[in-house]
Amino acid sequence: MKTTFVTAAVFLFACKSPAPAETPQNIAVKQAPEESYQKSIDDTAKKMLERGRDIFRDESFGSEQFWGDKLRLHEVIAGEKHGGTGQGLTPRTAFALGLRVDFGRVPSALGDVIKGGTLSFDDAENTNNLLKHDAVVGVKAFYEGDRMVSVGITCALCHSTTDDNFGKGIGRRLDGWPNRDLDVGKIVALAPNLKPIAELLGVDVATVKKVLESWGPGKYDAELLIDGKAFRPDGKSAATLIPAAFGLAGDVLECIRGKHADARRGDVLRSEARRCEEISRRGESEDRTCAAEGGSRHREPRGVALLPAGHSSAEAAGRLL
Repeated sequence: MKTTFVTAAVFLFACKSPAPAETPQNIAVKQAPEESYQKSIDDTAKKMLERGRDIFRDESFGSEQFWGDKLRLHEVIAGEKHGGTGQGLTPRTAFALGLRVDFGRVPSALGDVIKGGTLSFDDAENTNNLLKHDAVVGVKAFYEGDRMVSVGITCALCHSTTDDNFGKGIGRRLDGWPNRDLDVGKIVALAPNLKPIAELLGVDVATVKKVLESWGPGKYDAELLIDGKAFRPDGKSAATLIPAAFGLAGDVLECIRGKHADARRGDVLRSEARRCEEISRRGESEDRTCAAEGGSRHREPRGVALLPAGHSSAEAAGRLL
């Protein structure tokens, strides 16, 4: 018992004893001001989070040069009154296609109309009004005055949704959650000019529309314009479920172009940045299980550059990582 007491006393004395004078100290610690660096660190982290959120929600990475300038998708959205064709995309049609409205960005006057339940869902003017305020999740419309001149997409188109607090498709934004109601194929099929895709794939426009409309809600084939393969070896659509933009750290391996890719690795994100408007194929799909070598859905790269002029893959990756 006495021995135990003596040992404990020695231990406590050692803990309280000052460090020897010759013990080296970090110079940074000596020179640190009384006020901690923690505030500066916290401020920087907050700025990075805000910048990342802004990029995720609003950065189109120049994709309007493809969706707008080439496919002219903005024309069918805007309608004749705003520089397009036809009646334009009505809110009713937009919601049927799975598009979402961030109520936090809805102008107050229009917000009161929505709350009052008197919004006309058959008037394309309301769609244009929402687009002008960046309230349609993931859709970036470009206007010159009242005329819509192009349209691009952001990460949020597929990887954000709403809580429908103010009606179906209208509510508070939920970033990172996949929009499984979004029918990407049908939206693209609305474009007046599908010839660029048809020429790229070596098929006619009718075939392109058939493929696009086969995807269904919540699915997207991000590799179609890369390898030109619209179907899996078993004949089913190659489109896969839109994944969440979070929780991928423990994701299982998937197959891309016949190779295994770990969803946790940064090079996967960088490869996604090289095709700006393309969305990650990671999702709960039937083709997730790959063979050891060739994979269940072997991809032959076509060397298609989807980044528009003036946008480098390094620039895109730098904004994402």
